[in-house]
Amino acid sequence: MQAKITRSCAAVPFLLLATVGCQTPLSLATRSPNLANQDVPASVATLHPTTTNTPLADETLRAQTPEHALKISDDTIDVRADQGGRIANFDERTTVTPEGGPGLLGKQTFRINASSNRPGNKAFRSLIGSYATLGTDASLPLGPATDLTITGRWSGQSGSKAETPSTYGADYKYSQDYVSLGIRQSFWAREKSKGYAGLKIGYYDFEGELQHTENGSPIGSLDTFEFEGALFTFLTGFETSLTPQTSLDCWVFGNSTFDDDKKLLRGSSQVIDVGFGAGLVHWFGEDWFGNLNLQYGFEESDVILGAGVGVSY
Repeated sequence: MQAKITRSCAAVPFLLLATVGCQTPLSLATRSPNLANQDVPASVATLHPTTTNTPLADETLRAQTPEHALKISDDTIDVRADQGGRIANFDERTTVTPEGGPGLLGKQTFRINASSNRPGNKAFRSLIGSYATLGTDASLPLGPATDLTITGRWSGQSGSKAETPSTYGADYKYSQDYVSLGIRQSFWAREKSKGYAGLKIGYYDFEGELQHTENGSPIGSLDTFEFEGALFTFLTGFETSLTPQTSLDCWVFGNSTFDDDKKLLRGSSQVIDVGFGAGLVHWFGEDWFGNLNLQYGFEESDVILGAGVGVSY
């Protein structure tokens, strides 16, 4: 029994020596400062292999550098600034402000108009109803406040009126031409409005035919009408800017149309036909515009509703 105890105790130093000898040099270095300063064998270095950067990894790293990130930010800012500039320029192009304001006074313009006319004369209206008129207007500045105006109008129509138990039927046709030359003087100019007065001297020519019918057959003789004469018109009004692209024009007028028999075209009286009118002008571009107008004559209760397009040149 004593011998066995002696062998066991003798084996302890060998077990301790084996335990110490099994530790790696790295684990020993961590315990001994002197060993930590010694060179590490190459076999230890293989435990931590080095990483070789591939081109893809290098590009990824460079993309994360402050210089590259700054370049991307600059490009983004430049693109946004360019887009903002384009939007601002588009807004400027779509905002039209005609030179001298949106009114037509003092501008060289040419317009084409179409209007629907409701005659106030009941006999004439019962025969043909409302009728259409086509026309042109031109304006040429002669000075800072003076315009020369030229106007032309044409209308024509043909048709039939059915007979009733108390009246005959009728076939009719007519045509009317009108041209005038005028002077328009502006005054009382303000920042957004100005007044004006004008005088027109025109010439008209009217021709018409009327044939009464009964049961679809003509009865009686053919009635013909032919008038020509001068039209004198005086008008005064004002125009004002509603927006940079839109203006309002209001006016009052008085006219008389005389033929050889001193008869008015719109009736038999020889008093001056007085009326008023209003119109809107809107600019869709720097050189072209549209207009709407309404006019009413008190003498015969004529109503004219018109629209047109024009250019400034």
